[in-house]
Amino acid sequence: MISETFSALEPVVGIKPACELTGRSRATVYRQRSPKPRVAGPRRPPAAHPAALSELEQARVLSVLRSQRFVDKSPAQIWATLLDEGTYLCSVSTMYRLLREHGEVRERRAQATHPPRAKPELVATGPSQVWTWDATKLKGPDRGVYYDLFVMLGIYSRKAVHWLVVPRESAALATEFIGIPPWIPPPSGGGGNGLLRSRAVKADSPPGRIGVPRQRPAEDW
Repeated sequence: MISETFSALEPVVGIKPACELTGRSRATVYRQRSPKPRVAGPRRPPAAHPAALSELEQARVLSVLRSQRFVDKSPAQIWATLLDEGTYLCSVSTMYRLLREHGEVRERRAQATHPPRAKPELVATGPSQVWTWDATKLKGPDRGVYYDLFVMLGIYSRKAVHWLVVPRESAALATEFIGIPPWIPPPSGGGGNGLLRSRAVKADSPPGRIGVPRQRPAEDW
């Protein structure tokens, strides 16, 4: 549509007004009418920069950088020292480029090497072998009131075998929670100390704020 409108307007108003009316680029029109001829043969290699150092000049710069006087100095220090003496070989970036091309730019400080370490991994092939625990926040009935929930999970069954709700998390409660394993029931079964502890916490809390926990699953016993 644009090409047809442009072709109809061009003989009347000219190229520039026709391009402005149709929104067509004049450069595109001129390029399509006078395309550049294709260049035959291989591409011309890129021309060298007129200020590029010759091989002899590069060898001279490298000999200065490797000399006993400057072997322990950085290219910036070498460049400044030579400039104070009235000698200019090349820029600092050129010195770095020449050193990098010959593999002579690296970290000079001794780098610590650490052998690969295997990540510790706990594998449970049956119940009552490996447990994991965590603490999370529980929202209370009032604004700004939160409780802390300690949960013990069996790795094998992936079920909660013990939990404890406390008004506030502390290191003593966490140590008591995981130090002595009350979550392993006696041979006769029953509620266990975990249920009693939760009831004790409930007794110390306001009435109706903390519910009695449900019976623990028996799959990980």
